[in-house]
Amino acid sequence: MEKILLVVFGRDWSESTAELACYLAAQSRAKLSGIFLEEPAYAGSPKLRQIGGTPYVETITARTVPGYMDGLKKTEQNIDNFQLYCENKVTVATVKRFSTDELHKLTEESRFADLLIIDPAAAVTGTGDIPSAVVQALLHNSQCPVLISPKYFTSPGEIVFCYDGSPAAITAMKLFTYIFPEFTDMKATVVKVNHHNRELPGETGILNAWLGRHYAFTDVVALKGDVEEELDIYLMKKKNPLLVMGAYGRSTVSRLLRRSHADYMMEVVNCPIFITHQ
Repeated sequence: MEKILLVVFGRDWSESTAELACYLAAQSRAKLSGIFLEEPAYAGSPKLRQIGGTPYVETITARTVPGYMDGLKKTEQNIDNFQLYCENKVTVATVKRFSTDELHKLTEESRFADLLIIDPAAAVTGTGDIPSAVVQALLHNSQCPVLISPKYFTSPGEIVFCYDGSPAAITAMKLFTYIFPEFTDMKATVVKVNHHNRELPGETGILNAWLGRHYAFTDVVALKGDVEEELDIYLMKKKNPLLVMGAYGRSTVSRLLRRSHADYMMEVVNCPIFITHQ
């Protein structure tokens, strides 16, 4: 892995998410790019405009919007905090700033990155939705794998692959393994998620053989009962798991990331989630 993007919302600074990013950058010797997203800025100075042929001076500028300057100062402080934190962690890092109405630029950045890290609780509006609308847009549009950070970061102790027999699940397993060869000496467990009580591909031993070729310690677990409830219970028993799942917006992962489950995952399981698009 060569390049990691860490998305930070200007006013929302999460040292735990930065710790995760620096940890992964150190593991893979990758460069880290902090992308700071800000609210769309108003005009920097008054402008002459017309309505129905009548000229008027537009006096609403960035400096006159309530709270804008305070938010700008907060962003500047967070950028300083990020750069200082990376220096202390001996992590090579750069900074870019985009407006939240320029998410297409972040999509372009992700096209040439190996991983995008984001905090699902960032940029939460008055609706309280987690993940927020901005985070959901990034999850859908990112052109590289996404790692959703937990509320509190602890070095992972086990890789848990969520497997439902879909091509997306296989793609996630492969990409994670290829991006993080440093984790192949860690225990890897495949949790079979069976939605329709049918036999899943790989039960003939192909899946087990693939797993054994890449990881030193492996296990395969089949869940019975309600998938979400059983997965919750299973993850609670694990010490510092890192969950790997298939394409965002489909089946299990879309349900896990709805508000109630996102709160649960962050507060109780405290589990990083690696997500890919197929």
